[in-house]
Amino acid sequence: MDPKNVPAHEALQNRRKFLADLRCEGWPILTAKQIHSNGVFVFTGNRENFTSEIEADALLTRENGLLLGIKTADCLPILVADQKKRAVAAIHAGWRGTVEKVTEAALGRMTEEFQSNPVDLVAVLGPSACGRCYEVRSDVFTPFEKAFGKGEFLKWNEPGVSAWLDIKAANIRQLEKAGLKRENIFVLDGCTIHENGLFFSHRVESRIPHARVGRMLAVIGLSPS
Repeated sequence: MDPKNVPAHEALQNRRKFLADLRCEGWPILTAKQIHSNGVFVFTGNRENFTSEIEADALLTRENGLLLGIKTADCLPILVADQKKRAVAAIHAGWRGTVEKVTEAALGRMTEEFQSNPVDLVAVLGPSACGRCYEVRSDVFTPFEKAFGKGEFLKWNEPGVSAWLDIKAANIRQLEKAGLKRENIFVLDGCTIHENGLFFSHRVESRIPHARVGRMLAVIGLSPS
C-alpha cells in the first residue's frame, strides 16, 4: 500500500518490506502516469527514458529484474504473465479504461511485441470495487452500454438513473475475447468499498473529512534467468 500524506521515511520502509516479502530486494518498480485510457507502454530496457510521467494504463516488458506497478483504489489491477515467451503486463482498468478496452489493447500488444499466444497467458485480477457496491450513473452506464451492449455488466438500481457496475466481469469478457482460457483467469476476492478496512477506496475515503486516501500497489516481474 502506498498511502498519501505518509512521511517519506515510512513510505520507504513500507516499500522495502514489500520488496523483501516478494524476495525482490533492490528491484526497481516502474509505474506510469495513469490517465484512464487504453494507452500501452512497452518497456524495452532503457531505464533512462522511463519516468513516472509516461502516460499509460498498461505496462509491458520482457526485461528481467524489475517490477511493473499499477496503483489502484477502486479501479481494477490486472496482472498477466506469459511463461513461454517470458513476458509480463500490468494493467490499470478503471471504468474509462474498460470502456476504451485497455485490457484487449494490452494483450494485443503482447501478441504483437512478444509473439505471445493468448492460450499461454495467465491473468490475475486484484481487489476493486465490486458489482454490488460500484454505483454509477448515466455518465458511466451510457458509455458502457455503447461499448458492450445494453445492460451488459450493469444491474439497475433505478432504471435509467443509477446502476451497479461489475467492472471485473467486463474485463474477464475482454480477456476471454482476446483468447485467454477461463481456467487461466484468476479473480481475487475483495471489494475496496465494502471491505474498506482492508483496502484503500477513493470513493469511501474521499468523502471523509481529513481522511488519508491512499493507493494499493500491484506488481509483476520476471526473475533473472
